[in-house]
Amino acid sequence: MKKQTHTLSRWKILLLLAFLGILPSISFAQLSGYNFSVSSGTYTPITGGTLLGNTSTDDQHFVDPAIPAGGAATTGPGFPIGFDFVFDGVTYDRLAINANGWISLGHSSQTPSVNNSSTSAYEPLSSTTSISPDAFVARIAAVGRDLQAQTGAELRIETIGTAPNRICVVQWTNYKKYGSNGTGDSYNFQIRLLENGNKVEIVYGTMTNNTNSTTVHVGLRGAPSATASNFNNLTSTTSWSTPTSGTSASATMTLSNTVYPASGTTYTWWLNTSNMSITSSTTYQVSGYVMPAETNAPVIALGIFTDGNNNPLVVNSITFTTTGTTNTADLTNAKVFYTTTPIFSNANQFGSTISNPSGTLNFTGSQTLAVGNNYFWLAYDISPSATLYNVVDGTCTGFSTTEPNTYTPTITDPAGNLPIRAPLSGTYTINSANPTNVNSGGTNFNNFDDALFDLNELGHSGPVTFDVPAGQTFNKTISGSNYAYYIMNYIGSAANPVIFQKTGAGANPVLSITGTSASNDIGMFLYGCDYVTFNGIDILDAGSSSSDYLDYGYYLQGPSDNNCDHVTIQNCTIDLNKNNTSARGIYAFSHGPTSISNGNNNNTIQNNTITDAYAGIYFVGYSTYPDQGNSITGNQITNIGNNLSSAIYGIHSIYQNIPHHREHHSDAECCFLSLRNLLQFQLRKRYCCPEYCKRSYGKQFFKCLWNLCLS
Repeated sequence: MKKQTHTLSRWKILLLLAFLGILPSISFAQLSGYNFSVSSGTYTPITGGTLLGNTSTDDQHFVDPAIPAGGAATTGPGFPIGFDFVFDGVTYDRLAINANGWISLGHSSQTPSVNNSSTSAYEPLSSTTSISPDAFVARIAAVGRDLQAQTGAELRIETIGTAPNRICVVQWTNYKKYGSNGTGDSYNFQIRLLENGNKVEIVYGTMTNNTNSTTVHVGLRGAPSATASNFNNLTSTTSWSTPTSGTSASATMTLSNTVYPASGTTYTWWLNTSNMSITSSTTYQVSGYVMPAETNAPVIALGIFTDGNNNPLVVNSITFTTTGTTNTADLTNAKVFYTTTPIFSNANQFGSTISNPSGTLNFTGSQTLAVGNNYFWLAYDISPSATLYNVVDGTCTGFSTTEPNTYTPTITDPAGNLPIRAPLSGTYTINSANPTNVNSGGTNFNNFDDALFDLNELGHSGPVTFDVPAGQTFNKTISGSNYAYYIMNYIGSAANPVIFQKTGAGANPVLSITGTSASNDIGMFLYGCDYVTFNGIDILDAGSSSSDYLDYGYYLQGPSDNNCDHVTIQNCTIDLNKNNTSARGIYAFSHGPTSISNGNNNNTIQNNTITDAYAGIYFVGYSTYPDQGNSITGNQITNIGNNLSSAIYGIHSIYQNIPHHREHHSDAECCFLSLRNLLQFQLRKRYCCPEYCKRSYGKQFFKCLWNLCLS
């Protein structure tokens, strides 16, 4: 029986093939091979060099010394580092600065010499924007988030010292979080590139944060640009003096009035140039499932971790077994694949395929180890006739290198296995009183996380219904993303819908969700979904302050070629917090549809109660291809908004092709607040008032506001 625990989530083993477009004569290292240390010292501001931006700086890119004010351009000649700086195996001599707490590296041999592009300038280390040449994605973040200058703020660059001990310093003084959320902040920090040893330092000065906590990116990022797989970053929710290594490029550090770096806190990264050695090895269990006829299904991974950059070691054999597999007749082939990140890819096979694997599996090959992290994945091809609910598994008993030396992983037999599953079909329950038992042929999920994981990963082969007993509450705190629950690209049909519904008498089941300090936290995110229904599933904001409010109840969106169609939300109560000006009960945003059929179309919002929000129902279509056929009927929208300095809506819809809005509002406060807000918009000349009344507030408002709109 397995007693060792070490797992890799299936979320981290999506098939991602990395293609590197590199500069001539450049070979990339892996940032995971960099050493890291934390120390305490003295923060010494620079006062010379080049002053950039001004006290109004916000989101500017600084890519050209001739334009010290910065601008929107993301490429340019860059700022001289002052010496050749080697980072991730690449030599750089130019840099670009982003006002949002980070820099990127480039080289004068290229035109343009720097590229400061990012999928989000506020999350620089997890960018997947393709950059050419790929090496120019190299970046360093000290406080990567939405920052802006304020009175007394400065941004400057200066190279100090003499060869071979020069230091290029980029310094932020008295910056803050964007907007009123950052009133009272004063962030002071430096990113330092050291000529001696090609070290990276981040040094923090006084870091004053108001009562609004936030999260920031801190660390290093290298190529490839389109896949955020090469990083060395930090994460902690409690301490800047003892951070841990991030396991994904999106990992963050919490920054608050109680969690912040003391002045003089210094983070240092450097590459160890001694001979390579193996520091540890272990075996990880892949979690999830496999399916009949699936190929290259990863089951376990051997992790080998190295230090030292010279004389790299070469693995020439690995021994796996099929131990733990119910019936090896379910397996047709076994293979081993190599990666340098905990993200599975079948791009680099180690050794040869073994047919009809059973028992001990000896793979021989030749794989040079990278500095830092190395992963060898045992993967199976599953028989089309594999028996459902059998399990597949494996162990790793050892490996050898050309030193020569033989190693045994610390963990050889990690806990867990992968059941053989089929797509969902039929009726299931989500009942917190009983355990999840679907991996053994049952039909119950203990919670929404388990149910949605299977729905997103397994898909469906017929109609799917989830019955949720009345009266149950499912608690969830948002962490690591901006949503508590999501359904991703579920393409159902009228014959094969997916339905979540209350069953039995009593109160609706409740998704009780605690948010974060961000302003875009989502309860249930429906992304590119068709024919999905939520019937009697309530959402409650369990937060109590701006640090943990929930911002959206249900949220409909999708990729440009498939927003949401035929989604129904009915008989639900969405209870948010009207002290949160971002609170919207049901929100639909049509994301750049490429045709009239690709918007948020034919969705039904009916007989819901939405309370304590700043906007009850909010539909935003696309000007070129407006949404079609959405219906909003019979909803009760009460107790919305408490501050007329921010827009308050009962129902808001724009770029909709004759939506059906037939509303029954239950209290005078809602009507009154919406009326005053409507008149504010009339003064701002936002819309033709009578038509806006009709489109946005329905017949009831239209009747009571007609004369006032014309006044």
